[in-house]
Amino acid sequence: MKRGNVIADELYTKYYSQYPNAFYGWYWVYEVDNLNFKTKDDFFVLAKAIDINLKYLKEKNHRLPLMLSPFMNSIYGTAEEYSKNWAYLFQHTGLGKGDIFCPQDSVGGGGLKIDEVDHWFSELRKAVDTKPGLLFWANTETFNHLNWSSVPLNQFIRQMEIENPYVDNIITFAYCHYYSPNNINKGFHKTYLKYVKSGQLENRKPTPPKKVKVKEVRENKFLISWYSAHDNIGIYGYKVYRNKKLIFTTNVERIFKGKEGKREGLVMGYIDKVSLEDKLKEINYEVRAIDFAGNISKPKKAKVSKK
Repeated sequence: MKRGNVIADELYTKYYSQYPNAFYGWYWVYEVDNLNFKTKDDFFVLAKAIDINLKYLKEKNHRLPLMLSPFMNSIYGTAEEYSKNWAYLFQHTGLGKGDIFCPQDSVGGGGLKIDEVDHWFSELRKAVDTKPGLLFWANTETFNHLNWSSVPLNQFIRQMEIENPYVDNIITFAYCHYYSPNNINKGFHKTYLKYVKSGQLENRKPTPPKKVKVKEVRENKFLISWYSAHDNIGIYGYKVYRNKKLIFTTNVERIFKGKEGKREGLVMGYIDKVSLEDKLKEINYEVRAIDFAGNISKPKKAKVSKK
């Protein structure tokens, strides 16, 4: 905590007077969760830690709004428990008017299923309301932790719509990482701009892939390949199904080296290994295209008979 005070003092002294309209406040970098902080005793210690920073900032006349951005996992506790613990912390710290409680919605990180978000944000709103002047923001996640890919915009917008009734504002982690045209296919940014301007998410479905081929490359191993689909903005990815069951997804990847980074193309084939226990006479494959808004095409089908 003391090192944080030294850093804050240096940042404020060097930059606040130069950028008063941009230097809005402080982000408390320790991201609290409900696995490591479960009890009132845990939150007592946490409150003491936060107050070390708050008291120092006040003494130095650097007391700008402070943002906390914790996360949660429904496996490790209930929304009610987390809400009560945060309410306790708010009453035992110098947090107050203008400070920001901004939980990560934890959908991208896998802590909450999307249908759990409403209940958790409803309960956390109750905690915030115990502290007059404290602001409640949402930190809406734009990624899928299973492969660290960008989520289609229909999911991102649905998350915001669920959170919006409870919060005073919404930020995201992170547009620059997962939607910026500097870091991924410009189709995300283009689709989102259309949504912002019109208030309606683009709903035109892409065409199915032009052709799907299946070839047995080894016993019980089948290469499924397909030709590109078409969309008015662009194709985000493809989904492959075996007998109606999803077995593979591919989507555009991010760039990790800026302008020097190499943009990888979409994968246009997949080798499916069928279990010998699945005594199938015939296998039906389908491939569907998905665009950046999350619209899914009709399937393009192919089938193969097992020998």
